[in-house]
Amino acid sequence: MSIVVRIAVGLLERSNDPDLQEIAKWVKDAEGRVVDLVLDALGQSLKTTGGVDAAKAQLNQIRSSANGMSTDSLDSWATTTPWLVEQARIVRTIAALAAWRRAIYLKGFFHDANCTSLWHFPTDEALIVQVANGVLGEPELPAIGRQIRVYLLPPLDITERNAMNRSIGANYSAWLPSANVDALPHITTLTEDVVSISEEVQVTQTNRRGGVTTKSETKVTKAPILQREAAFDELLDSLPGAIEARDRDLHQVRSKLK
Repeated sequence: MSIVVRIAVGLLERSNDPDLQEIAKWVKDAEGRVVDLVLDALGQSLKTTGGVDAAKAQLNQIRSSANGMSTDSLDSWATTTPWLVEQARIVRTIAALAAWRRAIYLKGFFHDANCTSLWHFPTDEALIVQVANGVLGEPELPAIGRQIRVYLLPPLDITERNAMNRSIGANYSAWLPSANVDALPHITTLTEDVVSISEEVQVTQTNRRGGVTTKSETKVTKAPILQREAAFDELLDSLPGAIEARDRDLHQVRSKLK
């Protein structure tokens, strides 16, 4: 089972509803567009109720019509850039389940299992996560760096990440300026084997007269994607707990108002 499918299955298996547990068994064999629709349904259910039970009717409808669905456009890239396709599916998973609250802190990114990644979804526009040829002709994920901003922080333990996610959930408008994202390194390009990271650095220069000046320059670093399985696992395994920490207060208030 792929790690993307594992997230969807894990959310369904946590339910006490035997029908949803049965759907979890079916999802284990689902691929491509079917999985994307399942993730969308789960994301909407988490958004409205804080759980997955509300997705039951929609999931049953998806299962009933699965045989007539078209092939996922990512499949056409699976032979030439198989790892980039898997990365795209992971990005889709995170976006589907987390984008509605605009930001989330997770453990790791594709090139580094230990760092902290801050995923920021700054607008309400529909997210399109597809593989496409970049300016230089190399396949990449255009959504990263454009629709989805990913910032990198030093390693944080789960208690620290939970606290930061709760601050997003408590008041996004107050959190955003305090996060100071413009000062953080961020991902500009994600390809099959490389993550391009941009950051502002201070450069000191000495002129002919001995005077010293300091200016800000943009530095771009290309980090290879090496320990894929470890990084992918850390990233996705941190997602359910991050969502729970971020959205807990909202769902507790909603439950009291029912």
